[in-house]
Amino acid sequence: MSEASNQREQLNFISDAKSAFQFLEDYAYAVVDEKATFLRYEGVLGFVNIFHGRQSYEVGVEFGPPDNPEEEVFFMGDLISLDNKSEAAGYFRPTADTPEAVEVHLKKQAQIFKDYGKRILNGDKTIWVDLQKEQSRRSIAYWRDVELRRARVNASQAFRSKRYQDYIDYLAAFEDKLTSSEKKKIEYARKHIDGL
Repeated sequence: MSEASNQREQLNFISDAKSAFQFLEDYAYAVVDEKATFLRYEGVLGFVNIFHGRQSYEVGVEFGPPDNPEEEVFFMGDLISLDNKSEAAGYFRPTADTPEAVEVHLKKQAQIFKDYGKRILNGDKTIWVDLQKEQSRRSIAYWRDVELRRARVNASQAFRSKRYQDYIDYLAAFEDKLTSSEKKKIEYARKHIDGL
């Protein structure tokens, strides 16, 4: 056994994950795969993967429907977001590099899955479509935020260079997301363009 593998086993991930997620067995899930940083449950309701990131040390859970040949995967943030978008926005996978932290975070992840995954655990097949839609919405929102950050950088450079039309053009697609300062700069830019 390598030293790295031995160090990971000392974090007790597998035993703590089995303990925290034992409730899945009440819903006819069974362990079908386990490694030092990975535990997979499968059942008639779908699959649940619990993992401890090999490099990131993130404690995470992913899951999907049964009869899923392409292994469509959903994440806790998607599940939380169905019920509470603001809580989902603040959700991040915790990191754990001590046995105590692994145990605590696995218990928290299990509780989140119990709290927000009731529809999965109760066999509500419509949740998978809802999760697909929510994951798509979250993905679009994420990329829109990435584009907005890029547009803000470019717009800022354009404004400093007095390229006012460029400033307006960079931010035009994001009117609903602009700060009051950016809106005032657009007004300023328009006055300078109109005054030319």
